[in-house]
Amino acid sequence: MDQQWYVLQLAPNRERAAAAWLNPSKHDIERARSISDKLGNYLAQRAFGLYVPLKREKTTRGIRRQKIVVTRPLFPGYGFVPINFSVDGHRLNALENAPGVIGFVQFAQQLATISAAVMARIRGTESAALIPRTKASAFAVGEQVQLNEGPLQGQSATIERLDDSDKVGILVQIFGTKTRVTVDCDSLSKP
Repeated sequence: MDQQWYVLQLAPNRERAAAAWLNPSKHDIERARSISDKLGNYLAQRAFGLYVPLKREKTTRGIRRQKIVVTRPLFPGYGFVPINFSVDGHRLNALENAPGVIGFVQFAQQLATISAAVMARIRGTESAALIPRTKASAFAVGEQVQLNEGPLQGQSATIERLDDSDKVGILVQIFGTKTRVTVDCDSLSKP
């Protein structure tokens, strides 16, 4: 039987703990083997390659309601693990007893599997969701824009600088003088 991807149900907000436990690095395994072969074999035995797809989201948090970018699971509470039962069957106990793992997702006593094509699409979706997209790239320095929010709503401005984040430095005419203001890209539009 070939290696297939199986779906694991993970405890809420424990996806990263499960991934850390089931994905020890080769460096950690080698370092553990230098201490003790038994410890190194234990680490190698629990290396399953659990895959938890992630996405980036912009959210507001804190007292000042600042916008920050957080990384969250694409499928909260679920992970994917490649298993070849003819080879890995004896290691399933280590998988099911890992911290944060509830168990395999089953339908009528049959384990839920995911095809390699679907996993490739999920990986593509994840890579697209993790690419930091800046809205500032839609604008150019020297371009005329209009403010859509705040006390200067409707005011015309000129873009002075673009940041890597979603902030833009603009020059706004206030009381006859040009004033530098930093605003969020969401509050700007092209006239």
